[in-house]
Amino acid sequence: MLKCEFLVSSNIPTIRHINNLHPLILLFMKKIFTLFCAVLLAGSYASADGFWARSFVTITSNGTLYNYGIATNQTWTCDGNWVSNTVFDTFDFGTPTTLVLNGGYGESGSYGVDDFIDASSFILYYRAYLTTGTAGSWNSIPLNNLFYSNGDRLTPTSTLNSIYNNVSAGIDIRALVGNAVGNYTLEVVLAKTQYWQTTASTWITANGNQTAAYVPATTTGYKATFSVSSTSGVELKKVPSLKISTKTGIINASFEGTAQVEIYTINGQLIRSVKAESQFSEAVNKGAYILRVNGDTHKVLVY
Repeated sequence: MLKCEFLVSSNIPTIRHINNLHPLILLFMKKIFTLFCAVLLAGSYASADGFWARSFVTITSNGTLYNYGIATNQTWTCDGNWVSNTVFDTFDFGTPTTLVLNGGYGESGSYGVDDFIDASSFILYYRAYLTTGTAGSWNSIPLNNLFYSNGDRLTPTSTLNSIYNNVSAGIDIRALVGNAVGNYTLEVVLAKTQYWQTTASTWITANGNQTAAYVPATTTGYKATFSVSSTSGVELKKVPSLKISTKTGIINASFEGTAQVEIYTINGQLIRSVKAESQFSEAVNKGAYILRVNGDTHKVLVY
């Protein structure tokens, strides 16, 4: 804990001498002293939350990979330098055949030994929903890969810039929303936890600044839009005699002929994609899944 103390020597006033001063002078000195200590304390904690640089998401739309600055038109190259890029917020993807959220990047600065971030610091939250509907709960992608670093936090006077990423999440947004025709919102927010000694604080991206504490239930993220029409997405080829069933730990589908079958987690992450002849079977854990057969989407519950 930071302490503010008077030094006692033959040349420096002691507390006893100070107490003999005029009451108004003494009050003034106490106020100045209190303000001085407050400034020192504020300075000692000012770096507890480090600082943001920019952050971005990486998305594959119709087979082409794009990097989108979440709230500004800047991102970085692999050496940490900034370059101009597309803004995710308010972007319209049109009517994509495929739309995959690969993950994202987060960068933060820290100061010295006590102030730091690590592989647990960045989490990208996302959700997709009908624009006229209810947003629903957040899904998450940990950005736990150290992509770039320019310093050493073990050096007390060092300023360390670090970039963490995860670009292999493979969240199929089109599978996540299904085939219902309409206009959709893809919403994202990036949370950063900064550690100061044994404490931590978490913030969300807001134009690159740490301006609000992150509370998942109340946070509004950055929003892009896309549409699903009767002709968008994978062309639907109805599979004759399609039957879907589940038993303990297994999803089964039977049909006539050949079909392209994909199974996803309920959050849109691809588990398996295969061209199957007359039947499909996949062992899974208990929970909810998305099964797509020739582009026709079904939600399946496994007990």
